[in-house]
Amino acid sequence: MKKFFYGCLIVFSIFFIAVQLIGCDIANIKSLASSQISVEIPDGWIKLKEDDFSIYLPDGWEGGSAQELASIINTQLQTTPTETNPDNKSLLVFYAYDSKSTSEYVSTNLNVLRAKSELIALKDYVNKSYQNISVVSEKTGYKFEIEDQKIQKMGSYSQVARTITLQELFGSNIKMAQYIIKDNNAYWVLTFSAAQKDFDDYIDTFDKAIQTSAFE
Repeated sequence: MKKFFYGCLIVFSIFFIAVQLIGCDIANIKSLASSQISVEIPDGWIKLKEDDFSIYLPDGWEGGSAQELASIINTQLQTTPTETNPDNKSLLVFYAYDSKSTSEYVSTNLNVLRAKSELIALKDYVNKSYQNISVVSEKTGYKFEIEDQKIQKMGSYSQVARTITLQELFGSNIKMAQYIIKDNNAYWVLTFSAAQKDFDDYIDTFDKAIQTSAFE
């Protein structure tokens, strides 16, 4: 379990910095977007839900709220990744991890952020995000590389910004699939992470899972 918290803490801290630099804040609106197209749920997948977010993932994945994650990490590592705004609402709204992951240092995991921004276009938000992540990577000295990035239709979502990145952090080689979806004035940022050696075994699962996500 501790390997998951280590990996999740790293991933979340990086993307929180990037989102914060864009000037985002907590999205206080109730999301109206939900899947209007029937999505086939693979056999054996289970629904994980937290407040107004839900997603289907293969059996063996576990997850919960930001508060649960913060409480566990406080106990395990004497620190917390849960950054909040003055109203004590967390940018991190959901986390999950594959309990069957066999990676020694970084368990395959998912974190979900929800924020709002003055940037109206998804393309502008994505460009600004990764500009800021590049700045952060230079300042902190960690290796960061975009392998693939495009905006595409996925399931019921007409536009999803899908970015594949490679990172080296504290000696761990991590590969991530990040999906950004615009919903009214909210941006949902869903980031799957895995050890680079395991990533190709998971990418189809990540792509399918995104299509099952719902903001209710």
